[in-house]
Amino acid sequence: MKFPVRLPRGLTKRFIFLGLWIFLLPMTLIFMLAVFLSQQTLENQSDDQTFEAARALSVQTRQVFDHQIDMLETFVFDYRNDENLERLDERAAQHTFREPVFSSLALYDAGGSEAVPDEAETDENENTMIEDPAVRQVFEETVWRRSTFVKSITEPGGHARIFISVPVQEADHQPITGALIGEINPSYFYHLIQTSTIGERGWNLLVTSDGTVYTDTQENRYRNDSVKDEAIFSYLSRGRMGAYRGDFLDSDSVAGYAPVERLPFYAVTIQPESQAGAPIATLQQVLSSGWTVLFLAGLVLLGVSARWIVTPVRKLTDQAMSYAEGESWHLQVMKEEDEIRTLTKAMQFMADDLQEKERFLQRILASFPYGVITTDSDGIITSVNREGAELLNSRPKVLTGRPVETVPSKGLSRHVRALCSRKRPFSKESEEFPYVNHTGQKLVIKVSTTPLQNEKRERIGVLTTFWNHTDYRKLEQHIQRSEHLAAIGQMTAGLAHEVKNPLGTIQMAGDLIEAEMDGLKKKHRLNSPAVSMIEEASGDIQEEARRLNELVTRFLKLSKPHKDEETSLNVGETVEEVARLISHQMKRADITCNVYHKAEQLTVKGDRNQIIQAFLNLSLNALEAMKETESGVLSITVSREKDQAKIVFHDSGDGIPASKLNRIFNPFFSTKQEGTGLGLSITHDLINEHKGSIEVESEFGKGSEFTVRLPLEPDRTERKEAN
Repeated sequence: MKFPVRLPRGLTKRFIFLGLWIFLLPMTLIFMLAVFLSQQTLENQSDDQTFEAARALSVQTRQVFDHQIDMLETFVFDYRNDENLERLDERAAQHTFREPVFSSLALYDAGGSEAVPDEAETDENENTMIEDPAVRQVFEETVWRRSTFVKSITEPGGHARIFISVPVQEADHQPITGALIGEINPSYFYHLIQTSTIGERGWNLLVTSDGTVYTDTQENRYRNDSVKDEAIFSYLSRGRMGAYRGDFLDSDSVAGYAPVERLPFYAVTIQPESQAGAPIATLQQVLSSGWTVLFLAGLVLLGVSARWIVTPVRKLTDQAMSYAEGESWHLQVMKEEDEIRTLTKAMQFMADDLQEKERFLQRILASFPYGVITTDSDGIITSVNREGAELLNSRPKVLTGRPVETVPSKGLSRHVRALCSRKRPFSKESEEFPYVNHTGQKLVIKVSTTPLQNEKRERIGVLTTFWNHTDYRKLEQHIQRSEHLAAIGQMTAGLAHEVKNPLGTIQMAGDLIEAEMDGLKKKHRLNSPAVSMIEEASGDIQEEARRLNELVTRFLKLSKPHKDEETSLNVGETVEEVARLISHQMKRADITCNVYHKAEQLTVKGDRNQIIQAFLNLSLNALEAMKETESGVLSITVSREKDQAKIVFHDSGDGIPASKLNRIFNPFFSTKQEGTGLGLSITHDLINEHKGSIEVESEFGKGSEFTVRLPLEPDRTERKEAN
């Protein structure tokens, strides 16, 4: 049977035509794209270089000011010890001589006069008040601010000046007794910022917050000029940092800008557009020459390939047509057939070997004791091992191929997404996140992330290892708490030794005075004001001795809480009793106390007084938190949670800041200025002594919730079954 389709003619022409479209045209497009992308890359690099230089200049400037502020504050702090204004003034003068950063540095008293005027130049009645309006403005601001600050002032003539002012106070938060005011020397910064210019024609400048050039490296050509009308100032005034391309001070420039942290001026680094674009022009020339060479080489290659490729293809096609017509298949027509077959077998072997290695890697990941997630550079999950999926209460197939935001742990997903989006290289990043699993259990997840790289060390994704860090964190907190309690135990032991003995003597003396006075009054019928005064003093001695004894007892309880007598307690009735104890204080503070518990009898075994003390401490703590709140509400809820009694104290107070939440159970730590810091610490110890637990959740501005869990006492039936 004859095959109906014949081999088309002109295959060489078609090969060359297709080669032009498939090879040369895409190559041209690729070169054009490469030129464009390279230009963009170099521009971005130039922008990044300029921005990094501006940021470095900002940091350098900030460090200079921090150093000078530290020195001046040290002078003022030393003054608090010796209160010698002349010595403070002398140290300021010596500092001005040593440090060229100041053009002037003067000490003024609380009235605005020179604290130590020059006797040789000042008459006795001469007024030494501040005459310089700018200095006067800085001094007046120092009076009401009472803190160190940096001030930039532009005078009506456009002259920019920068001052550092440090208040002189007898103690913190007290009215000032003077001020140490120094004016920055612009010449110092002129020389300082010259060291960080970019290239031969780059230059730097510092701009004040109102847009006035304080100094620049162009021989102060633009000093005291205003840049408020420049486009870049709109970014500066909003505190932004970055790079700007465009017209700046009548020239095309690339400008990096960054605010100087917590200071009223900005750092700007500039290089001309011609200097910044020089590498781009060179690259375009090189790429154009390369494209020309490759284009000509491609034409030659197409001509040669036409003979090397088309001829074997035509022979192979003839063989295929012969096979279609019923002839036997024989591959000896092409001499290259053996190499093709060998290549096919080699590729099949490599594919099988690669598949086996992939299965081996999957087995390793499956047996790894930690969770492992890999993502590509776009944040798409490429693999999850079994341990990681179980920790996240999911399955590998559910998570693989989906965005990292699919992961139940929001902290973990944000961490991975941030690293996938990060442009700059990183080696290893570690963090901890809170995570509530599907059962409601609160866990701490420890995460360690490293970049995934190909053979060229290019980042193609990230590899994240994570594990349950909860037990380690609890152990660490327990160790810290044990150290605190050990220190308190030593302190209370010493306190008891030093206070108990003289305290007993004082109490005995007070009792003796009272008994003697009673005997004298009856015997001599004394009834004078002096006798009443002695009796009152004796009562005060006994009362203060009793109060001090209670304080020592509290310290001893904190050092080693102990249960005097264990009894069976109805939790609901105990909470009701606590609510009655604080009802008067609640009414006086306009706070409502609501107690919620079911009729179910929840019984725990423990020291009644200690449990009441713990509940009372939590209630009074809530009362203190709501004193400034209008119509506050304290809700106490009693419920059963498996084999535990759960007591929740929820208040509508101001809440606890997140930065302080982990320390509220530490001894002597208090969020209130007048607090002792012992109430919650004692409560924590009392609950632990009863084999219970206490947790706190709080959102600043929305109130706090303390949850106490105590083991329920087994009922009689359960005890019999256990026996």
